[in-house]
Amino acid sequence: MTEPHLLFEKKDALGLITINRPQAKNSLSQEMVTLWRQALEEARDDDGIRAIILTGRGDTFCTGGNLQEMAEGKRQGWDMKRFLW
Repeated sequence: MTEPHLLFEKKDALGLITINRPQAKNSLSQEMVTLWRQALEEARDDDGIRAIILTGRGDTFCTGGNLQEMAEGKRQGWDMKRFLW
């Protein structure tokens, strides 16, 4: 079973978002952006969460857009930014 591209958990008053694609240097994927939006909405709606910590699994925080998907014409970097916004 493949792990989700982004993990979200609540620890006391913190929402912890972990970018979870270390094999791809945590580059953005559509799945990740969708999960990121869900995590932010959940944190927004939870009065117990006072702050959000964003981290990346592995040795790279985040390399940004997935260049392979961009080269294949599947997505542009600003599409994901707009989706999150």
